[in-house]
Amino acid sequence: MTTALAVAAMLVFLRVAGFVVFLPPFAGANVPRTVKVGVVVALTGLWGLKVIPGVALTLNPEVTGSWLLLGWLAVRETIFGASLAWMLGLVLVPIRIAGAYIVQEMGLTMAAVTSATESSESNVLSQLFEIAAVLFLFGSNLDHQFFRLFDATFTLFPMGRSWQLPSRDWFINSIAETSRLGLGIAAPVGVVLFACLIASLFIMRQTPQFNLFTFGTPIRLLVGLLALIWFLPSILTGMAQNIKTFTSFPGL
Repeated sequence: MTTALAVAAMLVFLRVAGFVVFLPPFAGANVPRTVKVGVVVALTGLWGLKVIPGVALTLNPEVTGSWLLLGWLAVRETIFGASLAWMLGLVLVPIRIAGAYIVQEMGLTMAAVTSATESSESNVLSQLFEIAAVLFLFGSNLDHQFFRLFDATFTLFPMGRSWQLPSRDWFINSIAETSRLGLGIAAPVGVVLFACLIASLFIMRQTPQFNLFTFGTPIRLLVGLLALIWFLPSILTGMAQNIKTFTSFPGL
């Protein structure tokens, strides 16, 4: 029984570790490792008290005596936790796409900063949008939905036993809709900047001495900033609605 409890505790720890390490904002390189380890240990203790006794009782005796099966279960739990965290991290992808599209239209792609949730660099506007989204996510307690879903995985995907995969609609739609949702959030500013570009090209055509790169870029930047300020409430509303829709897990 002691061996079964130890194996069950290890499986719970690996699933929680894979989930926490790859879940934004804990997945960022700027988060200290001690914080990640502390969160993993705390959540393992939280779910371990609930899950470990049941897993130990239902665990196949052959598992505890086979290193091959133990290795397979360890890899499976780690990959499952990381995959679930990656899927939940898609909640921020449309917001990054919206910021990247607006910055590209404004001509600010060269201004890059270190991302708070990723190891790579990102543009300034995407970072501001992402900060606003994370604040809304935690401020409205929608992050609790992530932990509720993770808690349900111990019932839907029991440890040490075979799994029956649920509906794939939520997974497929979450991946397929990211680009469309991001462009939808950035659409108001994008339309204004596109109209500004067309007007600049028309003026350059009528007035050859008008240089697009000399005069057009500052104009696009100014128009982009004004449009961003004007449509900021609409953008924030779209971001909030996207997060609420995602955390309701439709089709799952």
